[in-house]
Amino acid sequence: GGFGKIYSAKWPEGHIEYWDIENQKWGRSNYYDKYALKSLNNSSNICSDFLNEIKSHLQIYLNDIVQCFGITQDPNNKEYMMVIEYCKDGNLRNYLNKSKYYINYKLKTDKLQQIARGLLDIHNAEKVHKDFHSGNILFTSLPFISDLGMCQPANIKQTVKEEGIYGVLPYMAPEVLHIPKLLADLIIKCWDAEIKNRTTTKELYQLLRKWYVEIRDIKDIENGQNSEIYFQIEECDKIREEKFKNRSNEDKSKSLKTHLQAIYTSRLLNFKNLPKPVNSSDLSSFQFSSDTSYTAQSTSENPISECLDVQLSELELNEICQGEDNIE
Repeated sequence: GGFGKIYSAKWPEGHIEYWDIENQKWGRSNYYDKYALKSLNNSSNICSDFLNEIKSHLQIYLNDIVQCFGITQDPNNKEYMMVIEYCKDGNLRNYLNKSKYYINYKLKTDKLQQIARGLLDIHNAEKVHKDFHSGNILFTSLPFISDLGMCQPANIKQTVKEEGIYGVLPYMAPEVLHIPKLLADLIIKCWDAEIKNRTTTKELYQLLRKWYVEIRDIKDIENGQNSEIYFQIEECDKIREEKFKNRSNEDKSKSLKTHLQAIYTSRLLNFKNLPKPVNSSDLSSFQFSSDTSYTAQSTSENPISECLDVQLSELELNEICQGEDNIE
């Protein structure tokens, strides 16, 4: 993230899993061949922020959250580091950008419902993440939520002025283009300026889970072809897969260039006197076209733009490419 560095490391003995009473020693696991070490800037004198993240990991020890195995200390600069699960496929943005194959909406919907389940796990633990974006969703075949340093109990109320705003500006309201209308409608609802109008995390997970089951089991459901999400996804996949095939490697590399001044790590955003949130009038310019994708009305101020995979061009996660239903 923006407040520290991440390294990869090997741990020959493996992490501790349990205490072996019979042999009076720690039982260890060599399941992982590599671990990630996450340092926090200026943590040689261990600080509350660092301890808060460790505490959050221990309190939310669930399948959809990156595991924390303990802490260690850099022998050179004395900074403390968390020993966490290494995610070989990097963050969500890396995962999408690096794929050599078209990722269809069946797979995307599956990943989305898994991510929503992880966020619900955090909320069920009475925590809020506060820095939730694609850079903090890591992959190793499955998605895992990371960077719990900003987590805090949901019953602690602080104003924006007291605590500041942390985040990544490019992840605030990206253009929604060429995606199923039902999914686009869901995204817009999650962005609603009025909190009471937004989808809750539980509703989000349940809806994404329902869609995934409809898509997955379409052949087993009588008259399943009438499923609206299935129909929209089928149509969008036809269009997007064709575009994916037609795009040359040269074109792909051009589309992934990052602006030199762009910042893709979390940081304190120093915004003063923010106005009351309102829904953007720009959203009304998105229309559902006959090819079941969202397109923007072309104007001199808002020309039509193309986006293959609803992706921002973010390729790296700091120094390394890091990195069923237990629901009420």
